[in-house]
Amino acid sequence: MQALPFGDSGFGFANDMRTIITFSFDHGMEKIEFPIFNLNSAYQESTDNTTVEFEVEGLLGNYPLLYNAVRESTKVSGIGSASNTDFEVKAEFSDGHDTVRGFDFRDCRVTDAKIVTKADKEEGFTGKSGFALANQFGFQCAGFKGINPNYSALSGDAPSWSKSHITNEYSEPLENSVNGLKTVATFTYPYGTETIEFSMFKQENVLTATEKTSDSGFTKKSAYPSLELRGIVGNYPVLYRYVDDNVKYQSVSGTKQRTLVDIDIAIVQDGETIRGFNYSHCRPTNYDVSTNPNNEESYTKNSFAVENIFDFQCQGYHPNNPA
Repeated sequence: MQALPFGDSGFGFANDMRTIITFSFDHGMEKIEFPIFNLNSAYQESTDNTTVEFEVEGLLGNYPLLYNAVRESTKVSGIGSASNTDFEVKAEFSDGHDTVRGFDFRDCRVTDAKIVTKADKEEGFTGKSGFALANQFGFQCAGFKGINPNYSALSGDAPSWSKSHITNEYSEPLENSVNGLKTVATFTYPYGTETIEFSMFKQENVLTATEKTSDSGFTKKSAYPSLELRGIVGNYPVLYRYVDDNVKYQSVSGTKQRTLVDIDIAIVQDGETIRGFNYSHCRPTNYDVSTNPNNEESYTKNSFAVENIFDFQCQGYHPNNPA
């Protein structure tokens, strides 16, 4: 079935990483480039059932099949478990030539649809900026699977139980860090290693004090070390495979039945490591893909950034001070 194309959105994107959404309805398909995509719920660790939810946003446009799905959803408005129309959705993140990441969502329904006017802090009435009339759509789906086309090229044709050692390296094309500081993360999996440069790195609970739990003097950590890594969606298929594999354990809090990973962080300046951290026995607690327009209003500044956001919790932590 041929999808109705709606072409380039006309906006600029960091690393030219764009979001293309294909809706497959019973009576046709629509392929739309949305400048904003947020995976609201899918990967987070939780003892409750994790729903699959995402939202998209773009300038007001003419999308007849999507609008029809919105109209059908209004017939069961207020009934959270029902919909007159469900459909399939494919979200692809492409550099203009190849898809490096994506999601196949199944049995989706519209949960929210509205029109808003976006304005930044420069107040459009004064002429310092402007306004943008935008569509916002929210969706809930019965399930999903990750799209990871570059993994098979790395792993080859060997069966999963006899994987050879897989290696991959990815450098962030953006040069936007003050003083040229770079965060380089090396992931060591049971079946390989992958080195990725991220634009943002945040650590938490690394110096949390221990607490006394009995008169015998036994102490334990009140929190485990954790870290967050963020960067423009890029080509790191082994990490994508790792978080996708852990989806089946997302309703099991803790480390039960998980493949753990070691993460080594190097803060690099002019090719020299000036600070480092070793995290051991880590597990992913959440993974998001999100477009966060900054306060300079991306619609009027013509710039968007589609980010990968990875959260990990670890059992061990060791700081390094090479200097």
